[in-house]
Amino acid sequence: MTTLEAARWSQTLDLPGFRTLLGAPVLLLPRLRDDASLDEDYRTTARHQLIDAETEVAIDLSGQVLPLVRSEQNPYSSKLAVGRTKNCDLRIDHNSISRLHALLLLGDGGTVRIVDAGSSNGTRVNGNAVGKEGMPLSFGDVVTFGSVPTQFVSEDLLYQALRNLRPLEHK
Repeated sequence: MTTLEAARWSQTLDLPGFRTLLGAPVLLLPRLRDDASLDEDYRTTARHQLIDAETEVAIDLSGQVLPLVRSEQNPYSSKLAVGRTKNCDLRIDHNSISRLHALLLLGDGGTVRIVDAGSSNGTRVNGNAVGKEGMPLSFGDVVTFGSVPTQFVSEDLLYQALRNLRPLEHK
């Protein structure tokens, strides 16, 4: 789903409805451009982002919202694949992303752990390299797959950030 769609839903739904619609925490993905170098991709996407000062969530209305939900083809209940191929649960179509780039391990109580799956360009959380041993994620973390920065946020945090950026107009 696009970030703009999520922004519109945050204006028309209450928080429980928004949570139901997303179904899980999300990765916020900025707009990507394949016609630029990897370094330019990062700079280009950063220019289009708005930062909500209250929640510190980076919003790119031209980007995507990737809910951490299992695809129908995924036989595992607690593993989500992140990568470039169509059979990944969270698909990021960018040349710096490996076919199978990383795994998100869903734990009890809503915990999420990220593991690099031997990707060519690496996975980082807040600038720290993630290895095969993995690393826990916290809401607000910046997770970079290859050269693509994303942000891990809860449904509640995203709802608040979108409403802060696009407040409801009362008529």
